[in-house]
Amino acid sequence: MIRRHKKQKSKAIVVLTRGYPEIGGYDNLIARNLSIEKNFQGDADLLIFHEGNISSNHQEYIQSKTKLRLIYIAIQPFDPIDGVTFFPGTEGFGWGYRHMCAFWFYEFFNYVSTYEFIIRIDEDCFIMSSLDEMFTHLEQKVCVYSYWHPKDSDFCTIGLTEFVDKNIEKSHDSNTKQRPSGPYTNLIGFNLNKLRSNDALFKFIEKVKYSKNIFIYRWGDLPLWGEVLRYLFDSQSYSSMPEFSYYHGSHKFFSASNPAIDAIETLRPKPCPFPLIKIGGDKDGAYLLPNDLQGIKACFSPGVNNFKNFEDELFEIFGITSHMCDFSSDVEKFKTPLLNGQTFKKKWLDVNGDKDSISLADWVNELEPDTNEDLLLQMDIEGAEYRNILNTPTSILNRFRIIVIELHGLNTVNDPAKFEKELGPLLNLLDQNFTCVHAHPNNCCGDVILTGSKLNIPRVHELTFLRKDRWLEANKNGYYKPLLPHPLDISQNNVDNPPLFLDEEWLESGKRAPESIIKMLSDQVDYLNRTLQDAKSREKLQTQSNSNTVLDLHRLAQHAASTQTPITSRPAALIDLAHNSKFSLSSTWAANPMEKIVTNNHPYFFHTKLGRNEFITVDLGEEYFLFELHISNRTDICKERARCLFYCAHSTPKPNLLTGLPVKIDEDFFSLNDAVSITQLVQCRARYLTVFSPEETYLHFSELKIFGLKDGGFND
Repeated sequence: MIRRHKKQKSKAIVVLTRGYPEIGGYDNLIARNLSIEKNFQGDADLLIFHEGNISSNHQEYIQSKTKLRLIYIAIQPFDPIDGVTFFPGTEGFGWGYRHMCAFWFYEFFNYVSTYEFIIRIDEDCFIMSSLDEMFTHLEQKVCVYSYWHPKDSDFCTIGLTEFVDKNIEKSHDSNTKQRPSGPYTNLIGFNLNKLRSNDALFKFIEKVKYSKNIFIYRWGDLPLWGEVLRYLFDSQSYSSMPEFSYYHGSHKFFSASNPAIDAIETLRPKPCPFPLIKIGGDKDGAYLLPNDLQGIKACFSPGVNNFKNFEDELFEIFGITSHMCDFSSDVEKFKTPLLNGQTFKKKWLDVNGDKDSISLADWVNELEPDTNEDLLLQMDIEGAEYRNILNTPTSILNRFRIIVIELHGLNTVNDPAKFEKELGPLLNLLDQNFTCVHAHPNNCCGDVILTGSKLNIPRVHELTFLRKDRWLEANKNGYYKPLLPHPLDISQNNVDNPPLFLDEEWLESGKRAPESIIKMLSDQVDYLNRTLQDAKSREKLQTQSNSNTVLDLHRLAQHAASTQTPITSRPAALIDLAHNSKFSLSSTWAANPMEKIVTNNHPYFFHTKLGRNEFITVDLGEEYFLFELHISNRTDICKERARCLFYCAHSTPKPNLLTGLPVKIDEDFFSLNDAVSITQLVQCRARYLTVFSPEETYLHFSELKIFGLKDGGFND
């Protein structure tokens, strides 16, 4: 146990968490506590704020996993506030999230009055650097943090700049206006005495609290603290600790020095004030644009490759003419003739001054010289987009209301030298006056993972940007949230390659919409149907590539299932029906028996051979109503073999594996020995339950439980 020494200053490490129905829900919190224990040698209380919903039994369980001194503090429940209506477009963030932002901006002061220093470490943050050093920095600073988030989303800072201008007593940076930004608050330290001594801070806090704007607009604690620090404290009194290392689990990234991590935020789609529509057909060359085309004079479209479906549809539906150029094309070879007002130049778009090239500025000035007219840019020029955009005056770029651009070679995100040369400057330039409203990965060349994060970056990426002044009409209709993928997206640019999707980490909410999940499943099924019709693809399906496809479908099915509401509530008196029941296997490895009794055994209690559709079937002896399936993975090695599991419940001995449903699995299932996969079953009567994997793998679990009741727990 860490003990307090009277002469030491009062320190606390704090977290706000929730109560979970099962102890497995506290795995992140326990892992966080252990990482603190490993990286902190000093004396501090560990305060765990909760809404009074962590039971005493669960508190004892969490405490049993660490030597640190845990202090549980119940705060006011995060209930709805009378008279508050969420601003349109922010409804995806509920009362809990808004209360959390309010708690970390002002309410926490009520619970830390006896402390001089606190470090907030959220339950999904795992520490890999010395917290003692962070506390030492705090003795001289008002605030320390891992890094400063350069800009927060437009939709969660609505009206904040104007509110700050009107209500804060600025003493620093008073002449500097910028988009709200702030310290990344999932790991941050405060010198409370320095905060308490600033009267202007608490005057501003009272105004924010009285306005209820945190609840109305979903203002975040990150930009609020950013504005407070910038305007009420000297810039030398707060600082980042870039050498501090930690892992942010829910956002799946390490705090790292990769310069692309902040800049890549420019590519994250934001809620749009206009719905998206598709222009250009259903194949490669079609794009999604905001339905804000009224009044656009013309489209500039370099790189047509003898196809102009996009440009023709713009003219036929919206009356927008197009100017095209491509040295590799000829107007005589176009698949459709030039329409009224459409023009074509047999030139490259380039800045080299060659006779066969034309710059974007010269092209626009020649054909659309009226600077009061809005334009549209659709650019796919195989990597030449960087030098052309970077060498175009901002006065020309800002004439484009919408920019649709295909970026190539985005794998440079993991090469700092190359990133700083082209991609980084391009993103910074676009971010000055444009906001990304849609992203569609081109599946031609695959993707890479951004070092220091879990963001997947397509090597070729189709992006739609809308000029920032077009948000002025947003208050009328609210915002349209990003959908990744969007139901209108084309399935594949290259039909020979599997579909490519952006991970959920690209979404600010961290959760994919049901219509996007359906779109993903549909695209996957379409691709599989096509490949199954090809004899050569049939051979490929016997290789590991098929295994990866099955795994992807399993993950998608898990996610889709997790969005469904259970049919009934879970009865309190469920019993483990599998304990001491007989099981049978599809095959057995080494001296392990084909049939035996279900028991708990480490590292495993059964072991199949390597194969596809290997299974374990549990015979419960008679029919029961089944509610939950609990599985504990093998506890020593080879945990990844259980990555793609399905189950089926049946009343005859032989399972029908075509009726399988996904077993819920998360990353802890492969890393923690005590992690339990808990799957809510589609409630039914059955005598047998089978767990299987369509992948080529072994099966071996350390524990398997099936919870149910004789009568189903229903009252007539």
